[in-house]
Amino acid sequence: MQDFDPHDETEAHYLLEALWMHQQHGVQDQALLEKLLSSDVKHAVVAAKTVRHFWFNVDAKGASGFMAPAEVELVKYAPPQHLSRADRKAYRIGSEIYQREAHCATCHLPHGLGTPNVYPPLVGSPWVTGSEERLIKLTLHGLWGRLLVEGKTYDPSRGVPPMTAFRTLLKDDELAAVLTFVRNTWGNQASPVSADSVKQVREQTIDRSIFWKPEELLAEHPLEASLAGNSAVAVEEFSNRALEDELLATSLAELVNVAQREGNIQRGKKLFFESSAACFACHEPPRGVIRLGPDLAKVNTPLSAEELVDSILRPSKLINKEFAQVSVLTRDGQVQTGIRVSESDKEIILQNLAHPKPITISQADIEEVMESKVSLMPENLARQLKSRKEFNDLLKYVIETRKR
Repeated sequence: MQDFDPHDETEAHYLLEALWMHQQHGVQDQALLEKLLSSDVKHAVVAAKTVRHFWFNVDAKGASGFMAPAEVELVKYAPPQHLSRADRKAYRIGSEIYQREAHCATCHLPHGLGTPNVYPPLVGSPWVTGSEERLIKLTLHGLWGRLLVEGKTYDPSRGVPPMTAFRTLLKDDELAAVLTFVRNTWGNQASPVSADSVKQVREQTIDRSIFWKPEELLAEHPLEASLAGNSAVAVEEFSNRALEDELLATSLAELVNVAQREGNIQRGKKLFFESSAACFACHEPPRGVIRLGPDLAKVNTPLSAEELVDSILRPSKLINKEFAQVSVLTRDGQVQTGIRVSESDKEIILQNLAHPKPITISQADIEEVMESKVSLMPENLARQLKSRKEFNDLLKYVIETRKR
């Protein structure tokens, strides 16, 4: 890495990957950090500042440091010369849309590398640089399901949230601009997307009201063989079944006592935000992203510590009503599904993950309301932890956070 040039966009990308690997494994490389902080590649500097925030605020100061805002800077990306003048204008607009609050950069970050275990990278991904129609479809209507990118699986059963549907958030020209941007940044190079193409796909899929599943899109638009690379070959995923069996065989009281006696809050916090269990994605998501689970620092619940542990190991045993999925059957035979936001004698309001705006249904139109028996919190999350020590640390953090 010593010979890599931080001022070259491609080589800065490789240096960033190395820096994020250090961050993921809790290893600080000050020289690598300083090299990227001095880079001429603006998004590399922003990413390096984010890592610096973790090292010197989060890791050093604990939860109070995490609440301190990371350095925010609107990156000015230079349009690549291979684009036409009109497309370069769209590119600039797309770069601004990408960085809007609760839009793309919220999850995929300014460097496009995403967040380990939760939000997949846009850099070098055939889902980005391949079929325009496939990309437009998933951006309009969102995506949720088992997704393979660069040999890594992003799986809802492991806490990976859905991709936001932008059909009501962006107009045709705006969506075309941001897709042109992501297809031609961070070393990506692909054809620009036109507003006419977005309009055509929007009209063709106007009746769609649910997320696309990856397998649905791949059936219609297979990954291009020339681009697929590691995105077509899955790496064996870690799964600690032995730990889960051990925990399920241990009394809840003992699990709590051991965690409170031996757990470490700071290590637990790091696991909460960075482990493959991806706890933060539902309980402490990026600002503007739909929350799928209660905020542990604010939740007012009568659950004992033992019941809290049970809800982690057996999430569907007792479901928090505020985050329970409900299906509403209307008198005209339609079914609307979502999380109940509010309910009165007049109406019920649902938040459907595939609809950025809440759905309001008049009580006079409702035939039946059915509550799901399956929690939105995935089963088997304990399998993503490497040891009993990690479980004790994570549980200690969760219990203490809830107390505050």
